[in-house]
Amino acid sequence: MTQKPKLLNTQEIKTYLANGGIPVISVIIQKGTKFDRKYILSLARKYKNSNASRYVYIWNLVDGIINYPEQEGQIIYIGQSSAKKVFDRLTHEIAKENDKGNDQCSNYTLTLLYHKGVPLKLCVYFVTNNTSPEIVESSLHLWHIKRYGSLPIASGASTKNRSLTDIANTSSEFPITI
Repeated sequence: MTQKPKLLNTQEIKTYLANGGIPVISVIIQKGTKFDRKYILSLARKYKNSNASRYVYIWNLVDGIINYPEQEGQIIYIGQSSAKKVFDRLTHEIAKENDKGNDQCSNYTLTLLYHKGVPLKLCVYFVTNNTSPEIVESSLHLWHIKRYGSLPIASGASTKNRSLTDIANTSSEFPITI
């Protein structure tokens, strides 16, 4: 039986993030501005040959509030990448169009908010070699559940079984009586 990895407490998370938990990149991404989806593509080109390859990243609402069960919050997604192409991954999370995309990396909720013109803050953190990005991401998810009462709203919004195209082709009318 595989042993569950130890999750990190708040202080340990800060320890395993470079700069004590201060993002290496913090930028507001918004459609129709110079910091749009194409800007993330420029970051992908800029950091293409970077030696740093272990990141966690957080997408936040800039202006809005989410009514989570425990308290209001602004975090909408927590992700990670242990590949050198973290910014390539980020460019796939927001699809070119809000109703097309079979890429399992495209996130329906992030894409929908972006194409509605909602400003989204992206914070990227470098993870030190002392732990894996997956453990930091899982620990941040656990923290979010404890503090807010659920996972961030965009977590799990799209998977290989729920692509943007699948979601766009689904009726919004609930199919059963409750």
